[in-house]
Amino acid sequence: MKAMLAKMVTLLVFMCVVMSVTLKAEESSKRNLSLLRFKRQDCPDGTYEHEGVTCCRCAPGQRLQKHCTLKPDDRICDFCTTEVTYNSEPTFLDSCEPCSSCDPKANLEVEDKCTIRKNTVCRCQKGYYCDRAKEDCTACHLCKTCGENVVKVPCTATNNTICHEGQKDSDSENNYGRRMAIAVTSTLVFIAAAAGLGVFCWRKKKACFAPKVKPTDSGTGQKIPLLRGVILTPHIPDITTVVGWKNMRDVAMRCGMSPTEIESHQLNSPDSNEWCQGLLNAWVEKEGSQAAEKLVLNLRQIKKKTTAERVEAILGTMDENGHNREGKEQVEKA
Repeated sequence: MKAMLAKMVTLLVFMCVVMSVTLKAEESSKRNLSLLRFKRQDCPDGTYEHEGVTCCRCAPGQRLQKHCTLKPDDRICDFCTTEVTYNSEPTFLDSCEPCSSCDPKANLEVEDKCTIRKNTVCRCQKGYYCDRAKEDCTACHLCKTCGENVVKVPCTATNNTICHEGQKDSDSENNYGRRMAIAVTSTLVFIAAAAGLGVFCWRKKKACFAPKVKPTDSGTGQKIPLLRGVILTPHIPDITTVVGWKNMRDVAMRCGMSPTEIESHQLNSPDSNEWCQGLLNAWVEKEGSQAAEKLVLNLRQIKKKTTAERVEAILGTMDENGHNREGKEQVEKA
């Protein structure tokens, strides 16, 4: 009987010990969970380290004005400027991102205004499309138009019109008409320039069809003809074929033409030759009598010596082998 009583007392003591340990573990777990919740509530947007102190990040739409010193949440944040700057993510930076603008010259318009938490969203104007994602689109192109009742897929903000196979779209006809008009205009200008030059030579009684040139230094150690005053306009179609869009774009950018002004020549035609010709016309208007000289000089400076010499040959100042015509004529006369 005593042995049984002793066993019961031992079992009771054991159960009390187990229950005590279990209660302490539960209390510790609750305390840790409470601390974790407190930390999350204290810094809901995350933390960062500054000079050995853990600080709370600023919420989206804000920027950091001052780091924390004693407690994580005693840092100071300031709001971004509405429709001017934004931050879409929690941050510890002291500046906001600038809002993007939708350039109407690139056929863009605002779809959603910029807020302190979200950047501007642009879209193409009606009748234009862009084959890139909205955030990557910098310019929209004119939608192609088809003949009556031959549209297969209409133009949207992200894809061009698709016409039924076997049908000619009006853009092709319009492009052909534009090319013919440009060719006729260039021919008339060339004839007028040649007639004017002929009258001038007849009056001066000189053979001036080969323009006189003088050597000048391009700044790269190479000698090039002095082309100032040489008229580019009659030779624009030939120069366009020689120079190409990429070289012409590089030259225009070097001489201060804006990317928007350059890209505008890509908007209304899929033909890169027409882009180049339009940009070259704009170049001539901008540079005036120095257009020829600056074109050749810049082609040499971007390491396009062969292209520069071909342009000089078209303008009549150099022969096909890259030699100055005046110098060659003087050698032959001697």
